[in-house]
Amino acid sequence: MNEYQYTNPFTQAVVVTLRKLRADYSLTRQRPACFVVCADAARASALASLASEAATLATSSGVEVFGPGARGAPPAGCSVAIVDDVTTVHMLLKGILDPALELAKLDKKRGEAAARAEALRGKMAMPAYQGKTPPAVKAEDEVKLSKLEAEAAAAEQAMADMRQLLESEQQQ
Repeated sequence: MNEYQYTNPFTQAVVVTLRKLRADYSLTRQRPACFVVCADAARASALASLASEAATLATSSGVEVFGPGARGAPPAGCSVAIVDDVTTVHMLLKGILDPALELAKLDKKRGEAAARAEALRGKMAMPAYQGKTPPAVKAEDEVKLSKLEAEAAAAEQAMADMRQLLESEQQQ
C-alpha cells in the first residue's frame, strides 16, 4: 500500500469504484480510459491532481476529470458507476460490452434507488415520524433522500447514454 491510498479517501473511493467496474465486466488485460464527473469543484480539483495515480491503481489507460463548468463530457459507450451523490465514474467500454446488458443493469440500479427513495418518502410522510422523530434524524433522512434521488437521476442519465450507444451500433 502506498501513502496515496491513505491520504485521500475520496480518490480511494473513486479507484475502488473503477476497480469494481473492471470486475463487473471481467476486464483483466484491457486498460480502458476512465472519466470522472464531479459536481464538487474541490473534489474534482483534488482528484485531477492525482489522476495519474488513480489511473495506475485502477489499471486504466488514463483518468480524465470533469468538474463543474468543465468543457466536454465522457464519450458515449461508457459504463457508469456512482461513487457518491456528486460523483460518477465512466469507463469506456465501447467494443468491450453489450449495451443491451448494460441497459438492463442500469435499469435495475435506477429501480432500486427509486424504490429506496420512495420507501424513505413514505416513512417521512407518516404522522408519527413528524411528531416523534428527533431533528437530527430528520436531517439525516433528508440527506439520504437527496442522495438516493441523485443516484436515480445519474442512473437515468446513464441509461440514456446506453440507449444512444445501442442506437448508434444498430445504425452501423
